Amino acid sequence: MLEDIATTTRPAKKVKVLAASQDTTDEDFFIDSTISFRPFINYLKEKLAGCCDSRSRIYKDLIEKLEAEPALLQPWKIITC
Repeated sequence: MLEDIATTTRPAKKVKVLAASQDTTDEDFFIDSTISFRPFINYLKEKLAGCCDSRSRIYKDLIEKLEAEPALLQPWKIITC
């Protein structure tokens, strides 16, 4: 039995450790991205088409609340350092 257990064990995964250097600047960590709720609303609409139970009411409610705020449907630019 121990032979069976020993042959199925895996070696431990190696862990990479990153350290900050003196040459690192804020520009190295600059992230330029956009966010929008439009893909999430489209996903909810697809799920809504395939169900007709209590989840459909939740999906409809979320869709109505998100579409009531047009600013959430537009892509927002996010810039972080």
